[in-house]
Amino acid sequence: MNNGPPRAYGVDPSKERRSGEGADLPTRRGARHTIVAACFLATFIAYVERTGFSVAYTAAAKEQAVSEAVKGTVLSSFFWGYALSQVSLAVKGCCQG
Repeated sequence: MNNGPPRAYGVDPSKERRSGEGADLPTRRGARHTIVAACFLATFIAYVERTGFSVAYTAAAKEQAVSEAVKGTVLSSFFWGYALSQVSLAVKGCCQG
């Protein structure tokens, strides 16, 4: 009754790609790599934004003669907004899996 190598669980044999069919369609592996690349790019952009904001704001505040108290308030509000969003999204991620 065994007609060849075993198939992966959950794979529909009627929907498998055969040679020559759908050669221009992305494969599952290609889609996985695209998602990983997009997540890496989003994380990299968030990191650059997070670190670059304080440097850029400090230079702009010095140019505009903003007091140290106001500068500290702006930078700390940015930090607290970032920190609270990280915590709340982590809790949401744990609850939803």
